Amino acid sequence: MANVLIVDDEEDIRNLSSQILRSKGYKIDTAADGDEALQKTKQNPYDLALVDLVLPGGINGLDIIKEIARSSSDTRIVAFSCFCDANIIEETARAGAHGFLSKPFFSDQLVQTVRKWLGEEDNSKKIGDDNKKKRDKDSDLEPGIFSSFPKTAVRNILLMGTKKELQPGFKMDINYNKEISLLLSGKANVLFANQIVNKIREGDMIGGSTIFTKNDLNDSVTLEAETLCDLLTIPKNKLKSYFAEQQLSLLLRFSANIILDLSQKLFRSYMELAQMKASEKRAFH
Repeated sequence: MANVLIVDDEEDIRNLSSQILRSKGYKIDTAADGDEALQKTKQNPYDLALVDLVLPGGINGLDIIKEIARSSSDTRIVAFSCFCDANIIEETARAGAHGFLSKPFFSDQLVQTVRKWLGEEDNSKKIGDDNKKKRDKDSDLEPGIFSSFPKTAVRNILLMGTKKELQPGFKMDINYNKEISLLLSGKANVLFANQIVNKIREGDMIGGSTIFTKNDLNDSVTLEAETLCDLLTIPKNKLKSYFAEQQLSLLLRFSANIILDLSQKLFRSYMELAQMKASEKRAFH
C-alpha cells in the first residue's frame, strides 16, 4: 500500500487524517513543521505528500512543496489550506503541487483526493458511479454530515426519518429545535420572516446543531424548493436516543462533522461574497 506523508502543525488534523487514511490501508508518516518534513522526505520515499501551506518556523508549505518536487519527482504533492482562492492554488501549482484540498474537509473528501493523486481514481470513480445509480434507495444515501460513520449506523439513522418529495416552489415549515432535516437531492431556499436567509443543496442539513440544546420551542424556518427536492426529516429525540445507545465515538464523530459542515458553509458564503465583490469591481471598471 502507498506511503503518505502528512505535514500539518495542528496535532488534531494530523491525528484525524492519519486515522482516516490508515483505516483505508495506507502507511502514514506525519510532520509538524518544515524541518521535520524535509528530514523525513530525505529518509523515506513517499508516494504522496499532503502539505499544509501555513507552518511555524522558517520553512513554509511552499518551500516544502518546491523541495519535494525538486528531489522526488515520483512523489505526488497535494497542498491544503483554509485559505483558498485562484491565486493561491496557482501559486502552489507553480511550486510543484499536483492538487489542492481546502480545509476543513470531510473524511470522504480526503480519501477521494488521496486516491485520485495515487492513480486509484478510476476504481473509486467506478464505485462512485455504481453508488450513484442506487441513490433512489434510502439505505444507500450517505449525507456528508454522517461522513466516517459505519454503513450500518448511516442506514439505521436514515430509517428513523420520513422522506418527502418537494415540487419546485413548494414551501413547508421546519421546526429546527425538534427535528433535523436533510436535503437528499435538489436545491432549496431557507426563509425566515419571508426573507431568504440561506440557500442549501444536496447533503446540507437544517437543525443539526440543535441536538446539543435543550430548547423545545416551536421555532421554525420555511423551506422553499428551488428544484425538485427529496427531504428527509428525523425527529431530534430519536437521534439523541440512538446516540445514547451507541458508543460515545459516534456522537463525537457527529459533533466533528457538524463543526466541519458549519465551517464549510461559512467558507462557501465567504467565497460567494468575494466573487460578488470581484464582479462588482469589474463592472465598475
